[in-house]
Amino acid sequence: MTSLKVLDLSDSFQGDVQIPTTLGNLCNLHTLVLSYLNLSLESAKLGRIFSGCLKHSLVELDLSHTSFNIINNSTLPPWLYKLSRLEHLNLHSNALQDRDIPANIGDFMSSLKSLDLSYNDPGLSLPTTLGNLCKLQELSRSGLNLRSKEATKFEQIFSGCIVQSLRKLSSVETYLQGDMPDWIGGLKNLQMLDLSSNQINSTLPALLFNLTTISHLDLSHNDFHGSILSLFENMISLEILYLGANSHLEGPIPVTLGCIRNSLQWLVLLNTSLGGHFPDEIGNLKSLVWLDIGQNSISGSIPTTIGCVDRRSFGNPF
Repeated sequence: MTSLKVLDLSDSFQGDVQIPTTLGNLCNLHTLVLSYLNLSLESAKLGRIFSGCLKHSLVELDLSHTSFNIINNSTLPPWLYKLSRLEHLNLHSNALQDRDIPANIGDFMSSLKSLDLSYNDPGLSLPTTLGNLCKLQELSRSGLNLRSKEATKFEQIFSGCIVQSLRKLSSVETYLQGDMPDWIGGLKNLQMLDLSSNQINSTLPALLFNLTTISHLDLSHNDFHGSILSLFENMISLEILYLGANSHLEGPIPVTLGCIRNSLQWLVLLNTSLGGHFPDEIGNLKSLVWLDIGQNSISGSIPTTIGCVDRRSFGNPF
């Protein structure tokens, strides 16, 4: 099987898994998925596997939900840094702690394009050298505790070259509090931002509307308040907008939503305190497939322009 390029063994074996060291001889393998396997006793063997020719071919490695590093009780294993072509690394849900992420990770894994550290130990602190990952396009850090003590560190991370490369940032359930962090406004090439299910307590800042390349914006389940700024004409690529479950958002639905008529497909304003009339401009959203304005205080009648929307649904998209 030396011609294998993709090998997916995820969630396929029960109990402790014995992985043969000959796996390291798959010199053409570029994708290896081991998620949901119990690798807690295989740490030493993994080192031998990734010392073979596999270390020169592997581009994508998924070790999510594997407990692969528990037995080490130390930093990430050295063999990870020897995967010279690695671009996509998934370490989701491995109980990684502060001691497990070395301070110089950003200096050793310079080829990374996506990194998932979500739902490890909530107190996991991310090193500032992540900002040196100049090719990183996707970063997921959901489920980590990113309270105010980490604020300065993230300003440092997002002052590095990562600010130019990052396209997708997911920070769901990270205990973010207070105002929206200013460094988000510097991510000029961002296409997806998910800050849902946090504790952000501020108005929607104008810096959000400077993210002109954004296509997916999820700020639901926070504590945003005040009115929604009428600056959507700058967000010409926006396809998905979730602002639901921000019960203190008030004022009218912005008529400038009609300015993104060619791109907006999902608009969820469920369970806020928006009022005023339903704007006719919503009827201009010719690409809209999901509209949810449930549990609000909209007055007046449903405008006839809503019939111009090709397809529409009312309810919970999840």
